[in-house]
Amino acid sequence: MWIIVGTISIVAVIAVSLVSVFILKMKRRRARKKEELALQGISAGISARLHAVYPGSEWRWVCRPKNFVTNKGIARIEVSHNPNENNLLMDVCLNINGFMALHVLNVVDLAQMAADTEAVGMAATSMDFSFLVDGDEFISSVSPTSSPKPHDKETLTSWYNIVLIDKLTALIDDLHAKGEVCFFIGQDGRAYVENDDDVSIVSEFGEMPDMSLWEFITEKLSEAGLLAETQKDNCIFISWA
Repeated sequence: MWIIVGTISIVAVIAVSLVSVFILKMKRRRARKKEELALQGISAGISARLHAVYPGSEWRWVCRPKNFVTNKGIARIEVSHNPNENNLLMDVCLNINGFMALHVLNVVDLAQMAADTEAVGMAATSMDFSFLVDGDEFISSVSPTSSPKPHDKETLTSWYNIVLIDKLTALIDDLHAKGEVCFFIGQDGRAYVENDDDVSIVSEFGEMPDMSLWEFITEKLSEAGLLAETQKDNCIFISWA
C-alpha cells in the first residue's frame, strides 16, 4: 500500500516538475519572440530614418548591449551611403521610454541633420558593448511604408517614437510656417490639409496601425501638447492652434 502511495507521489512530483519546465520554456520562448519583434521594429525605424537622409543606403549592426531591447542603452551601426566615401559609424540611442535617436560619430543628431540644423549630439563615453554582432549583413534603408505594423500598445509606442513623432514634428513645423493650423492623417497613412473643397497631400506615414489602436495615438499626441482626435470619416485630426 505504502509502495503504491509512494510511487503515485513520485509520479505526481515528476509530472508537476515537467509541467513547470514546459511552462518556463514557453515563457522564455515568448520572451525571445517578443524581443525579436521589438528588435525588428527598431531596425525598421533605423532604416526609415536613414532612408530620409541617405536614400539607397545600407547599414548593419556593429555591436549592441545585451538585452538592448529590454534594458535600452546605446548600440552602434555602420552605414554605407556613398561608394566614394568612407562608411559612417552611428550610435543608436534608445531610452527607457522607447525613444530612439541616431548620432553620427557621437556628434551630429541624424534627425537634425535632415532638417539642416546644427546641434551637438550626446557623447557616449561609457558604453558597455557586451554584445558584439559579428558578420551581420548590410540592411537596405527603406521608407516608413515598409515598417512592421504595430499590433498592441507596446509595439505602437515603439512605432510612435521611432517612425511617427519625428516626421510628424517636422511636418507641423513646415505647415505652421505656411500658416496652417491643422491637418489630417487617413487610414492609408497620408497626411493632408483641407482648404474649402481642395485637399492637398502633405506627407505620408506609411501603413497606419489598426483603428482599434488609434486611441493610444491620440493620447500620446495629446501628451505632446497637440489637439488630436479620431473623426468619423476614419482619420486622425491634429491641430496645434
